[in-house]
Amino acid sequence: MRRSAAVVKRTASMGILLLGAVWAWAEPPKPPSRPGAVAADGNPPEVSPRPWTARPVLDNRDQCQFAIVADRTGGARPGIFEAAVERLNLLRPGFVVCVGDLVEGYGKDEPNLVKQWQAFDGLVDRLAMRFYYVPGNHDLSNALGRRVWLERHGPTYYHFQHRDVLFLCLDSEEVGGENGGIASDGEQLAYFRQVLAEQRSASWTVVFLHKPLWETPDPGWLALEAALAGRQYIVFAGHRHQYARTIRQDRRYIRLATTGGMDVVKGPPVGREVSILAGRFDAVTWVTMTPDGPVIANLMLDGIWPENVTTVEMARTAELLKRLWEQLPARAAGAPPGASPVPADNR
Repeated sequence: MRRSAAVVKRTASMGILLLGAVWAWAEPPKPPSRPGAVAADGNPPEVSPRPWTARPVLDNRDQCQFAIVADRTGGARPGIFEAAVERLNLLRPGFVVCVGDLVEGYGKDEPNLVKQWQAFDGLVDRLAMRFYYVPGNHDLSNALGRRVWLERHGPTYYHFQHRDVLFLCLDSEEVGGENGGIASDGEQLAYFRQVLAEQRSASWTVVFLHKPLWETPDPGWLALEAALAGRQYIVFAGHRHQYARTIRQDRRYIRLATTGGMDVVKGPPVGREVSILAGRFDAVTWVTMTPDGPVIANLMLDGIWPENVTTVEMARTAELLKRLWEQLPARAAGAPPGASPVPADNR
């Protein structure tokens, strides 16, 4: 009896093995991973070697990106701020902040001042994203300028928070005068002291103002700086129309150049590279807030172009003009191909 049971068990085991073999033979083989195949979670399959680097994909939702525009006025050059608006709509930052000097101001003709603001607000309305106003001396040049600002834009100083980043927008003209300043015993300083006391959990604080009050130095600014002590923060200003970064209190203080404002640096025209080194350029400043702090890029307006910067038709026209250029008198005089018919000293 025991022998019969053993035979049956052995026979059943052989049958199962035989059935598994038949099933494996009948099942079609799985195709190998195709190049570019995507796993169920949307990521590339783990293959080796891999046609991509080991670096992370920088699409962290904890990061935010915004842009800053510098002085537009104080001798506005037509078309530059307008170009910045077009470029910003191509770049698509989360929002845009300015550092003041948006209109020329300094007049007592209210209809004319309102007309200036209507023109500027019309430019801002073209932006696809939010724009945060920060006043400059041209915007708050006198009692009329301050009243018109309050009527059109509300407070001259305020704060906002985006994710875990705190943004402070200051009025550097509270004191008035050529150097400006923040009143040491005024409402603005008390306001920001309270904001900083209530917003201790912010990972970073970003400060915007028009005049670089730390260069004076302004007593009210020094008091605000003391309130910022112990925080991770960065400061952006404008006014001088010349870019410069400095390290102060072990923090970055950046004075932006221009986005249309007059070039106030005297001297003969210089090459592009020298102008940039001298801090003389029109740009928008791109800021990416990361867990390790802000990453900053100054984007020159003449280096940002839309996708139709050159079309097939334009390329054909350019090639035709090149051929016509090569057929000018310089060729007939025996100059090498591609040489200019205009003497080098007169180009």
